Amino acid sequence: MKCSVKRVMSTILILSLVIAISPMIAATSAPNLDSASIWARDGITDAVAKGYVPEDIQGGYTDVITRREFCRMAVMWVEYATGKSIDAVLAEQGKSIDPYSFTDTNDPYILAAFALGITSGTGGGQFTPNGQFSREQAATMIMNTCRVIGANVGDSPDSGFADMGSASSWAVDGINYVRANGIMQGTGNDSFSPKFIYTREQSIITFNNIDPDAVRASGNPYTGDSTDDGEYGDDYKGNSENFEVF
Repeated sequence: MKCSVKRVMSTILILSLVIAISPMIAATSAPNLDSASIWARDGITDAVAKGYVPEDIQGGYTDVITRREFCRMAVMWVEYATGKSIDAVLAEQGKSIDPYSFTDTNDPYILAAFALGITSGTGGGQFTPNGQFSREQAATMIMNTCRVIGANVGDSPDSGFADMGSASSWAVDGINYVRANGIMQGTGNDSFSPKFIYTREQSIITFNNIDPDAVRASGNPYTGDSTDDGEYGDDYKGNSENFEVF
């Protein structure tokens, strides 16, 4: 009888250790990069290790990212950059989630992003969670995400892109900010291509380009390499639908 009890206790102890270790293994295992472009693989691996890439977008890397997916990654990146839960960040900033913010989603990540000013809707009380995402939307949300962690995002110099006339008026500040801080660059021929779609891997790499401490401390424009980053190349898939708000 004593022997049976010992066996049971040993089994429970082993199972407890397996359960405790399993999440650690999952967190540190290498992502499957079969669907990722060669140029993006190192950055994706780095980003996944940092913990802010949602599991459901760790694949299909050249697919166009949706508004929902980008918001979720933005919120998880805030948690990574601050070392705090999003609930703690909301509390510190005196913000709270309104579950009735939108009529077409109650996704907690979207609601948190909305409460923090990272994003807004697409009009008529809607967010359009499955809508395709564009470069100008990415630039705007990145700027707002950096603001949440304490970055001074005002007064960025003009980006100087030749096609800024095609950018939405609400996106100009964001485009200026991401270029000035070396977070996003051009698509070739001195262009930013504001309405071009943005993919999962491009979004992951963009967040990985942000140094949280640097953007918090930055009072000067980016002075590094401002050449085109070639992020479309063979992966370019065309334009996205243009939303009037982000």
